[in-house]
Amino acid sequence: MLSISNFQALRVLDLESSVKLQNCYLQNIGNLFQLRYLRIAASSITRLPEQIGELQFLKTLDLRRTWIRKLPASIVKLRRLIFLLVNGSQLPEGVRNLQFLEELSGVSMYNECSKDSLEELVSLTNLRTLQLTWHISGSRSDRALYTDILASSLGKLVSSRLRFLRIVRGPGSADIPLDSWSSPPHLLRELYVPGCCFQRIPEWMTSMAHLYRLCIRVKQVTQEILHILGGLPGLLDLELRSEAADEPMEMLSFCNSQFRFIKIFRLYGPIMGLMFEDGAMPELEALSIEIRACQVQSAFAGHPDLGIHHLTSLRDLNVWINCGGGTLQEVEVLEVAISDAVNLLSNHPKLYFHRDNQEEMVNDVIMRDGKRDPLDKKY
Repeated sequence: MLSISNFQALRVLDLESSVKLQNCYLQNIGNLFQLRYLRIAASSITRLPEQIGELQFLKTLDLRRTWIRKLPASIVKLRRLIFLLVNGSQLPEGVRNLQFLEELSGVSMYNECSKDSLEELVSLTNLRTLQLTWHISGSRSDRALYTDILASSLGKLVSSRLRFLRIVRGPGSADIPLDSWSSPPHLLRELYVPGCCFQRIPEWMTSMAHLYRLCIRVKQVTQEILHILGGLPGLLDLELRSEAADEPMEMLSFCNSQFRFIKIFRLYGPIMGLMFEDGAMPELEALSIEIRACQVQSAFAGHPDLGIHHLTSLRDLNVWINCGGGTLQEVEVLEVAISDAVNLLSNHPKLYFHRDNQEEMVNDVIMRDGKRDPLDKKY
């Protein structure tokens, strides 16, 4: 390979390698002082040299296809940097120095992350996009301090210029109290926080007029929550996850005055049943739902009608059927009912069934209390 140190007038370097590119190949990268754009796509690269801080004109640093877990301390010297895209690298100390940063994606916050670095996020007043993974253990005695600092920093960012916020919470990590935000995030367009559980829909969420994509997890999906979210005027893509499996559930209905422009809707978690009324979700193209067969059978008195034939713009339908506690007959009746409803739609949507927990299915000839059906002739 050519030595990159000889190209001192280079402005753009896009380095992709399918072979074992060695870390030492980048040792003289500081000589490329005119560099504006640097992308490295090689999983064999595990670290950057400290000389990276000498690239004072660098605006884009894309390391998403490397295996770098810790950035060099000199990274915060790149004061003209606009895009910092990594793949699980620890949030660097001194990130407040990157005042021109507009996108920070792929950073991770591990137990080694300092509280100062979390507080420094507030200094990134030009930030438009933030994507991070949270790995602060929920078993730590000081976890509340960390989560409160992060929630506070994020609250100030979303009230500034932040447009896109995505937070992935690692297994066993402490929950982040985003419902504590005081200032409404008026400019936020995407909020993707499936790992953060909301007890209720916070007041600030009702004022997000520009929001077009939302992914949240709630204690339990209720009719009140659907009423609040259904009133967001710009919502096009909604993923709603329900957590509580042991709470009393209610039948969910979707009327024609809510979710007028939504195109993608995913509803996961334990629900009793749902009904799409005539004229509901007129723009909906893709629907994914999770249904427990035995509960739907009870809710509809044996004749499940979800009103799917009212979704006139539907193109793709994914149905996850939770078979736990149900019989094979109940599962098959539900599948037939949904298939018949889809066949009534003129645009012939694609339909996919997925069966979960089939090992917990109840034998058709045995009642759910464990007794045999006296009308069954096999016994």
